[in-house]
Amino acid sequence: MEPVSPNTTQTPQQNSSVSESIPSFNQTTTPPPAQKAKFSLPLPLIGIGVAALVVAAVIFFIVRGALSHVTSSSSNAPTKNETLTWWGLWEPSDVLQSVITQFEQQNPGVTIQYAQQSPKDYRERLQSAFARGQGPDIFRFHNTWVPMLAEAGVYSALPSSVMTTAEFNQTFYPVMQKDMKTSAGYVGIPLMYDGLGLYINKKALADAGQSVPTTWEDLSTLAKSLTIRDSSGKIARAGIALGSSNNVDHFSDILALLILQNGGSPGNPSVTDSNGNNLVGDALTFYTQFEKVDKVWDETLPNSTYAFATEKAAMMLAPSWRSFEVKQINPNIDFEVVPVPQLPGTPVTWASYWAEGVSKTAKDQVTAWKFLKYLSSAAVLQKLYTSESNTRLFGEVYPRVDMASQLSTDPYAGAFAKEAPNAASWYMASNTFDNGINDEIIKYYQDAVNSMNNDRQASDVLPTLTSGVTSVLQKYQLAPQSAQ
Repeated sequence: MEPVSPNTTQTPQQNSSVSESIPSFNQTTTPPPAQKAKFSLPLPLIGIGVAALVVAAVIFFIVRGALSHVTSSSSNAPTKNETLTWWGLWEPSDVLQSVITQFEQQNPGVTIQYAQQSPKDYRERLQSAFARGQGPDIFRFHNTWVPMLAEAGVYSALPSSVMTTAEFNQTFYPVMQKDMKTSAGYVGIPLMYDGLGLYINKKALADAGQSVPTTWEDLSTLAKSLTIRDSSGKIARAGIALGSSNNVDHFSDILALLILQNGGSPGNPSVTDSNGNNLVGDALTFYTQFEKVDKVWDETLPNSTYAFATEKAAMMLAPSWRSFEVKQINPNIDFEVVPVPQLPGTPVTWASYWAEGVSKTAKDQVTAWKFLKYLSSAAVLQKLYTSESNTRLFGEVYPRVDMASQLSTDPYAGAFAKEAPNAASWYMASNTFDNGINDEIIKYYQDAVNSMNNDRQASDVLPTLTSGVTSVLQKYQLAPQSAQ
């Protein structure tokens, strides 16, 4: 199925009803043979008649000439000729070229110039380019960057003429509705979704005769049973890569997920519930117990992704794209990805994804937004997924609610599609390389985890953690309560 073509600028056509009512030069009438006039007209009347004919002829030529000029101008109206630049990150141009070409064909005169950027210092380079007046028309950004880029005055808002609020809310998941919304309107259209999934070595699970855990209690019990030690007591295979900050690749995402599931606010660590329990402190304690108490993981082991890929860890929590790395390291490993464990109550999962925005200084904001709407259509996303799957294990997880069922049975991407409806996000997303709000807040949480793994209690680390997180939020003009 071809994607629905966005509205394009139509060349005005000649008004046929007007042209048909005007006589043509080729339409002549042969006069009848001259006859002797029965009545003789006075000369003044004859003069008036001749003058009337002359005036009529002059009016005819003026009107006909004007209509001819209008018709000629309309039929020769210049085609729009503009180039829109698009900065992306993860996809090479050959993956995107076919859908770009199709849009250009549907919109004559519009050229999309794609440039794949390095993720290193990307956020800073993006903002610097805009500050110099050299930013792209269209750009990729992380869902947590909205406050930073909004403060810099980078975004334009999605026009309702391109996509209404109702259409956006009907198309994309609730977390995207929340993340992309500003006081000016929606500032991004996501083309993908990602979060956290539980990676499980299927052979290790089968050998232990265990089933997939669905709760954190089940996970804790399973991790102990899957841990193997050598004769000296050293971990030969970890039950799960969890509990530390230095060698768990996505510790901050996992910790944020635990806090949110526990009902806490990562932006306000000092808050307690009605029973006086510190919700962030409890999440920190639970997270670090995998190393401190259960001893199913320690910092002598390699980083979590490599440990899982080389079967030195039976389980890990990671985003979908780590599957590519795992298979690259160990093509023969047999693993599956399942939804993250839950606490009793309403399910909460994690979101960390990228979206596309349009600059306030874009040459043609409306056409740029139409391009993004086109890219987010189901037909085009399916084409992109197929193209991406030709270069790796699978394509980007769909951001559209109506496409979730298409990935539900996929052993790698299916878990993320199932989690998307219940996802939440916050400024603890790893691997954004933003040198900004995420990295700054993560550092305070990393210090807290390290301190607790060095025998300090949650109550000892919370004051410094709270002060540090609050200072970062204030820096980006965010209130602590906005975290939830």
